[in-house]
Amino acid sequence: MEGALEQTEFDDNENLYVLGLDSIKSIQIAAQLRHHGWTMSAVQVMECGTVNAICEFLASHTTVSQLAQYAHNTRIDLPALRWFTQLALPVPNVYNHVIVLKVLPGCPLEQLHNRLHTLIQQQPALHSALDAEGRLLVCDPNVCYPNEVLTEYSTAQWTLAEVIAQCNSMLDVTNGRVFTAALLHAPQPASSTLVLCAHHLCVDMHSWYLILSTLDAVSTVNGTSNSGLHRWNDYLASKTVDSATHESWRTVCQTLPLHFPPVSLPDDSLPRTRAWREDFRHPCVRRLFESSGNTAYSAETYVLTALALVLRYYSEEPWCRIEMEGMGRGCWPDEPDVADTVGWFTLFYPWAIPLHGDMATLLSAIASDLAKRTHGGGDYGLLQMRHAPEDSLAQGIRMNYIGVQAQPSLRYFSY
Repeated sequence: MEGALEQTEFDDNENLYVLGLDSIKSIQIAAQLRHHGWTMSAVQVMECGTVNAICEFLASHTTVSQLAQYAHNTRIDLPALRWFTQLALPVPNVYNHVIVLKVLPGCPLEQLHNRLHTLIQQQPALHSALDAEGRLLVCDPNVCYPNEVLTEYSTAQWTLAEVIAQCNSMLDVTNGRVFTAALLHAPQPASSTLVLCAHHLCVDMHSWYLILSTLDAVSTVNGTSNSGLHRWNDYLASKTVDSATHESWRTVCQTLPLHFPPVSLPDDSLPRTRAWREDFRHPCVRRLFESSGNTAYSAETYVLTALALVLRYYSEEPWCRIEMEGMGRGCWPDEPDVADTVGWFTLFYPWAIPLHGDMATLLSAIASDLAKRTHGGGDYGLLQMRHAPEDSLAQGIRMNYIGVQAQPSLRYFSY
């Protein structure tokens, strides 16, 4: 991405969304652009299967019905969910988020149980069921979670992959069980792990912010904070990966993690978002807004800053709900499928770069730069929607490809 940033100035007329594996935001943004006549140019980078599904849907539908509006305070409007059904994507058992944490010796188990129980009671998004209209209905938490949220396992009978798979299978979005936790006991207490699993439909920046902030209070043992709550680098460092990947994460590990502040009253001076209609009050967001033009920041920070500026306008629109989440996702062959979404949740944005210039040249530069990355930058399809009035014959979709091997094969759509 550095090469693209060096040769291009920021411009609000064209935007490049690099969304990686997070399909729901890609689908939602595609839907909103199409619904509003594609009033801005955009390229979206996502896994190839989703690119094909979106292109096929848009190629066969000329209009998109008006999305349902927020009704009352017991309902959480998730219009993007409708696109799972439209694109025949399986909602209940995929797109779950997993965080694997270390458990420090001496962490009081009973208090951890109590904290998780309190968290479920206080966080509406964690006891919400999917209704027939494609929205989440806030339910009685005691009905959604008749048993304990935290389940205990032993490394003598269970592997970490099996525990993650078990957590994934326990989620039931139709009955409001959208969050679960598992404690994997090891013979050496220092090797025990805590697995948090949340359904994608209930996870956004605000949800993880509250979850980690709440657990942080119980995870301080003998004055030492559990760094696993703030970063997942230790998990990656323990994996068998190539030297380039290991060195990359070793370097990142030397950077002190951002601190999750305690939940506080809204601060009107901080940037706002429509996510769950709450204030976006994490201090790292203010740093992103203020860091534009500061050469001391990395290319990734410029990317995040650019997206923050782009979304400043859209976040104030009632029809736009862009959920902001982490970057830095791992994807290795030895991980179970659900663990592909393990994220570093101290950064809450997908990648985006507002750019101006020739798109073909830009894509070539990005492809070249991705090829130099570990694992060749992964397998991604690019969905490009051209700016055109609703009644123009020029509007269309173009699909390109960046990566090592495209599965399934990609096609070109235009209408």
